[in-house]
Amino acid sequence: MPTMKGFLRHTALFLLCAAAPLLLAAQTPDELLERGKGEYARGNYRSAQELFQRAWASDKEAGSSGQESELRYRSALGQAHLKLREHDQALQHFKAALSIAQVAHGQQSEAVARCYLDIGNVYAQMYEPEQAVAAYLEALQIFEQEYGRESSSAGNALMNIGTAIQKMGNYQDAESYYLRAYQVFQRSSAPDSEDFNRIYSNMGYLYRKRGDLQKALEFGQKALEIKLKNYPGEHPSVAKYYTNVGKVYQQLGAHEAALPYMEEGLRIAESALGSNHPQTAGAMGELAGVYADLNNYPMALRLYREGRQRLEKTLPPDHPYVLASSFNLATVYRVQGANQEALAQYQYVLNALNARSYRPVSLIARACLDIADVWLELDHLDSALAYGQRGLQELSGNHGRPLEHWANNPDLSDIQDELALLKLLESKTRILESFAKRQEQPELMLQAALSTVELALCLISRLRQGYASEASRQHLNTGSSGLYQTGVRSAMKLYHLTGQAIFLWKAFEISESSKASLLWRNLNEDLALLSAGLPETEGARLRQLEKQMADLEEELADAAERNLPESVQALQSALFDSRQAYTELLAGLEQAYPRFYALRNALPDLDQTVLIKKLEDERSSMLAFFYDENDVYIFLLNQSALHGFSQALPPDFEASIRGLRSTDIGAFSYSNDMAAAYLQQVHLLYELLIGPCRSALNDESRLLIVPHGMLNYLPFELLAPSIGHVDFRKQAYLLRSFPIHYAWSAALWANPAPERKTASLAYAGFAPDYPMVPANSGYRSQLAGLTFSASEVKLGKQRFGGEVLLDASATESAFRDIAPRSAILHLAAHAMVYDERPLRSGLAFSVQDDSLDDGFLHAYEIYNLELPAELAVLSACNSGYGRLEEGEGAISLGRAFFHAGCRSIIMSQWLANDHSSARLMDFFYQHLAQGLPKDQALRQAKLDYLNAADALTAHPYFWAGMTAIGNMNPISPKGRLLRVSQPLWPWLIGLSALVLSMLAFARIKFGHRWVGQV
Repeated sequence: MPTMKGFLRHTALFLLCAAAPLLLAAQTPDELLERGKGEYARGNYRSAQELFQRAWASDKEAGSSGQESELRYRSALGQAHLKLREHDQALQHFKAALSIAQVAHGQQSEAVARCYLDIGNVYAQMYEPEQAVAAYLEALQIFEQEYGRESSSAGNALMNIGTAIQKMGNYQDAESYYLRAYQVFQRSSAPDSEDFNRIYSNMGYLYRKRGDLQKALEFGQKALEIKLKNYPGEHPSVAKYYTNVGKVYQQLGAHEAALPYMEEGLRIAESALGSNHPQTAGAMGELAGVYADLNNYPMALRLYREGRQRLEKTLPPDHPYVLASSFNLATVYRVQGANQEALAQYQYVLNALNARSYRPVSLIARACLDIADVWLELDHLDSALAYGQRGLQELSGNHGRPLEHWANNPDLSDIQDELALLKLLESKTRILESFAKRQEQPELMLQAALSTVELALCLISRLRQGYASEASRQHLNTGSSGLYQTGVRSAMKLYHLTGQAIFLWKAFEISESSKASLLWRNLNEDLALLSAGLPETEGARLRQLEKQMADLEEELADAAERNLPESVQALQSALFDSRQAYTELLAGLEQAYPRFYALRNALPDLDQTVLIKKLEDERSSMLAFFYDENDVYIFLLNQSALHGFSQALPPDFEASIRGLRSTDIGAFSYSNDMAAAYLQQVHLLYELLIGPCRSALNDESRLLIVPHGMLNYLPFELLAPSIGHVDFRKQAYLLRSFPIHYAWSAALWANPAPERKTASLAYAGFAPDYPMVPANSGYRSQLAGLTFSASEVKLGKQRFGGEVLLDASATESAFRDIAPRSAILHLAAHAMVYDERPLRSGLAFSVQDDSLDDGFLHAYEIYNLELPAELAVLSACNSGYGRLEEGEGAISLGRAFFHAGCRSIIMSQWLANDHSSARLMDFFYQHLAQGLPKDQALRQAKLDYLNAADALTAHPYFWAGMTAIGNMNPISPKGRLLRVSQPLWPWLIGLSALVLSMLAFARIKFGHRWVGQV
């Protein structure tokens, strides 16, 4: 039975509920308005709109509604309708408010400016960017006049102009407005203010559209971080910040990382705005895109269809967001092979976009591109080419020559949406190649394809220079590989068809321009710092920031790997701040020192005359390789000419190379059948790669190899033309015919980086010890002792003098101290290689208890060292091996040492054998000290090793893995330091000649007696 107290409580609640409508009705207009503002701030826009409407009605009933009151209510209602995507109502209220403000406050008042800003926001959401820009410009002019150009209000108007221009596809112009707004906010707004979360969000979106994905990710993450400081996590405006980050991960191909961001964006939008709000439908479409990328097409189709149905309830049918749903559906149809259904959807989208009052050129061009690609898949080449040209015409606007003719391409100076153009050009090259295959005289089509490739490669170069991070540039390289392949194929076909050497040279140029572009840029920056006259303090500041960013990137990767969200967020923020400081410093230096900018962005020079002259001087022939999915292309450049060869690629090509470097070949017992199978692979690769050009090679030449792709893992020394028998000692290896060395690209070989500083120590050898440790000691528990490493490093000191650090003294700290002043570096150490994170790879030194160094020198740390070594011998397992990056080759420890300044590297392509490495190095240093060039000394060392080897240890596993890359000039005898740019041996010869001449003169002058003063 209820108590009296309970009865009274329930009665009070009943009376309160019954009186609630009366209490609400009794609220004043001002109270209703304030309640509406509170609902608006919490993201409850429908409730806010209803409260604003009631407040205004109540005000009218009271007879107190005047101009100021109406202005206030119309502005509030317009904002609510805008958030609800009810554009007609919002526009009606804002335009009425503008008229009132102009009369009540004057044409140049803040109230008028706010109305223009609101009107611009509606037009921007309606995807009418030209009208939006016109309104924003009116607002900007008033804000600058009232508050000055450095006010937050002016900054917001600038930012909004940028967003509208961005919708037009004018990304360069949009960035200039964003940067102006950013500079204003730096002076007017707090770092964690809403101004900054908005500008970072917009800039991140822009960088994503331009393909600078690493920068887009960092800006998107920073925007989300600040947004969550200013708004609760469930606020509807937070949803798109999650979606923006997810979109970058999606474009980076990290679909699993994108998925939780997309899901969170949809959850927040649906919870806060309801299922039928356009933002919810848009988030649903974004999530569908990730499922499509993950090949979950049923889920993607369901979400796309549901999202489109919801959008159609709230937006007009020709709104780009509605059309985007149809476009995305078409893409899924196409992936599933339903090309006709896809074509119908694409054509519907294109027609609707063309019928709009404002035609979004970039979207129209994208629709043309996809229609062209479908027609290509359906083998309707005329239609494919027509739509491709139409897309190019849309992007080029009314400037330049007409593009109706299939051979014409736009002028790059007229283009702002560079990524869209790049995709259209790539599509056009594939269409033209397909045309060429059908025609009896395909030269015209192939020449058009080649010129289109060359234009696209110019565009790639321009994009690459504008990207802020190496990760973004590498993503561009990966996405552009098809263009390089088309270019090489087309040029080689034209060479075979016409016999004209110009086409062979173009094929060689295109193949080489695909290689080591990022390494070239990094080294070029060093050259710019040395040559542009920058103050040492500025160069040091750049280096400090580069090291700081590299350290933070690795710490961030570690924190993410260990799933430490708080550390991840703190490190992301620190990295963002460092990156911004670096970008701003770089921009200032490029403006203050134009020569620095010119040198930093200079392109590789591949002058045929210079290349041939250098090959003549070094008595070398260059063999450069390039391959696609069907063929391998071989370019032989020697003193006489450039030769070109094409070979069909066997299906197991890459697998056979991996087999040769497999650890299985180091087994200490094998049968004749195993040996025969191994040598068969060696022979087949010889016939594929060397056979076509062998007769054009001069046996007296040195051989320079410029590999491509998986060929970066192949020591060409072990290739042999015939089998005959299975004795590894008696094979006719390529080693027996040529000294062989390697280059990352022809351009890097022909244009070596200048010396950074002179070494003062002839030689420094390091042989750490690896004592047994408990099994739970991380990677150290995997490191066995190297029995012969100490004797190996002593060999160099015996020949050249210098220092040797053994066992406990071979620490990371000692290396950092001694290596930057050593002419020859020798490291007989364990290396750890991480394919997934190449910059985490490194060398294990002895652990020093009282040092801050952890005893592991990572690749990213090596990149930031300055090493003047003439030679670095990396006698460590897999020091030449690393993850293959498209166009860059193996991201190895050898590459890190080269970037740090070492002019030549001896490195291992696979697991090194301790004993055979020591013997090989003994022979190598013996010949190096005799004055042989490095490649010849290494070749002779391998021959000496083979001559002394037994049947087992003659296996190429024991000797072929050590390869030489870089400058092959000789090293001086013991106690003398030779530098490549200023070799001493010509001076010694000259001095000797002078002494002999003086002696001869004395003999003639004074007979056979020495004459001297007593």
